[in-house]
Amino acid sequence: MSPAPSDLPWYGRRRVPLAVLAVLWNAVGALDFTMTQTRNASYLADFPPEMMAYIDSLPGWVHVAWGVGTWGGLIGALLMLVGRRAALWPYAASLAGSAAVFVQNHLLTQPPAGMGGTGPMLFSLLIVVLAGLQWGWARRGALAGWLR
Repeated sequence: MSPAPSDLPWYGRRRVPLAVLAVLWNAVGALDFTMTQTRNASYLADFPPEMMAYIDSLPGWVHVAWGVGTWGGLIGALLMLVGRRAALWPYAASLAGSAAVFVQNHLLTQPPAGMGGTGPMLFSLLIVVLAGLQWGWARRGALAGWLR
């Protein structure tokens, strides 16, 4: 039996509005990944050539991890929106993919001049932190029984 709504923690009672925010956040990432991978000309018009050369130089596993990170987050958010405990697994995949991309892009390699630095690294770290928070949210919901 599911807990009564008044017995839920604030993030359980506010599951739908938080899930809508998560869907919007993760949809932006999925859109960015898809438009970049499909080489959408209008989307990439403002990208410097050095950025595309850098993206093209990344190993294949980074592209896979990037896709898993973005699309896993979106699938997890959609499952949270409908209250499914299955959100835990795509969120876990999203966290793993996001963390792998962060390690590759900021710890193992140096981005081209003008594309590195503190700002991009902090934004990438924010992505990993938010993926972890979303996974933790789904885990708590699954363990507490407020996700079906």
